[in-house]
Amino acid sequence: MLHRIHHEYNKHTNNYGDIVWWDMLFGTYQNPKAFNSSCGFDNDKEQRLGEMLRSRDVHKKPARSKK
Repeated sequence: MLHRIHHEYNKHTNNYGDIVWWDMLFGTYQNPKAFNSSCGFDNDKEQRLGEMLRSRDVHKKPARSKK
């Protein structure tokens, strides 16, 4: 369940680290017994995979292209 929290749809808090003790240390750890939500991104954000792979926040507006 804890990894689903990391990818929960439209939620950007909890379970940030690959090592759970970082989240435990900073109070962002969550591991519920049940998960009643969904995972993923809106389609427009899914299309910005390249930006995600470059650690860009796809919840911000895209950067203007330089000409």
